[in-house]
Amino acid sequence: MYAMVVPSDFKKHVAGWILGKNFAENLMKKWKDSEFSKLAAEVPGFQDDLQYFGDCFDELIKPFLTTKRLKKSELFQNITFVHGDFHVANICITDDNTAILYDWQCYGYGHGATELSHLMSLGVPFDAEKDRKLLQAYYSELTGDFGKGVLVNPEDYPYSIFEREIMLRFLSYATIFSTMLSFTSPAVLESMSAKMDRALEWDVALINMFKRVFHILRDPERDNRTYILTGK
Repeated sequence: MYAMVVPSDFKKHVAGWILGKNFAENLMKKWKDSEFSKLAAEVPGFQDDLQYFGDCFDELIKPFLTTKRLKKSELFQNITFVHGDFHVANICITDDNTAILYDWQCYGYGHGATELSHLMSLGVPFDAEKDRKLLQAYYSELTGDFGKGVLVNPEDYPYSIFEREIMLRFLSYATIFSTMLSFTSPAVLESMSAKMDRALEWDVALINMFKRVFHILRDPERDNRTYILTGK
């Protein structure tokens, strides 16, 4: 099952330090000449946006990385049935376009926003318009048949809360994987991809994940930093 919080020692001793001053510059130096770095170079302003994400950590991400904070929040209070490890390496599409899901040992009840953000963060190419449609389609399925075996009541769980949860999960994943990049090496990342038969290309997945985070933080149409924290 998805862990809904990050341990306090991670928050205090790892993430806060890793995402500090010059973290983006240091990270990109470490990954110089790697496939990740080559892909990042194709994204305009990648390093500047990566540092901006790090600068937002204390205000936007850190407050949600404790159980106490989540219990007081309106976010992450609704549950539904979830796969528990929902990503592209656990999905097979047959010749007749039927989706088959594998690896069900983590199934149970959890948060739909976490399930979907897990999938999108680990394998779905970033496209702002397609992301928007995917979120709306998932939310419709999540709440559309309330009272007919569906647990999520749309009156108690408006789309705005679902969307904020998705955004916050993307930011949380970016925090975790920024830390992973700071402590691992290109060789390890390539090994991880090879062991999964390239079903999940980690370098590509990470670039798409960061693109989503940058879009959230730099969205010209809405102040998402305030929206995540307040819903306004």
